[in-house]
Amino acid sequence: MIPRMEIVIDMPAILDDGARFKRDHNRWVKAALGREMKIHHKKRIRLHFRQDARSKYGYKPRKPGYLKMKRRVFRSARDLVMTGISEKKFKAGYDKLSLSGKAVDGKVTGTLLYKWPFDLSRRNNGSSRRSRSRGVPTAGVTVQQMSAEMEAFTEPERNEVAVSFTAEYMRLMNAGLKPRVRKKILAANSGALG
Repeated sequence: MIPRMEIVIDMPAILDDGARFKRDHNRWVKAALGREMKIHHKKRIRLHFRQDARSKYGYKPRKPGYLKMKRRVFRSARDLVMTGISEKKFKAGYDKLSLSGKAVDGKVTGTLLYKWPFDLSRRNNGSSRRSRSRGVPTAGVTVQQMSAEMEAFTEPERNEVAVSFTAEYMRLMNAGLKPRVRKKILAANSGALG
């Protein structure tokens, strides 16, 4: 499962002078995006497991028989949650944070890698359908669809990410562009040097 953020950014004209500034620009973009990915994990991933997530993120409807069984057996009809193991795993942490691309080329991609805590090979090549012989209705939703649902962003969330990313990038850029102040170290006793 891979929630992904792509940032498309033009290098500010003030930095378009020399290799050092291009390296700095790339480093600042990746640092700001990495911070946003960590915030996304802490703030937004948990929202995908709430009862209102279906309407908020546009989840595919589950079949009525499946929902009835889920209420009866697991006492919950929340999407993406059956026993609660997936929810706990996703809220606990991600397996890997990956940042790729070059900011000077205009695009950097951040990816949080999560693994579903169940064996996908036992789920009919990625399908969440179970055998009808056991009497369990099918959900009609594949693991790929569940992954797509976890990747979903709302427009206000996109705007929040853009504002926060820009603020962090500008903070890093301003801190990086400050002139360096070199301090002279004076010996307390000038006679000690000679």
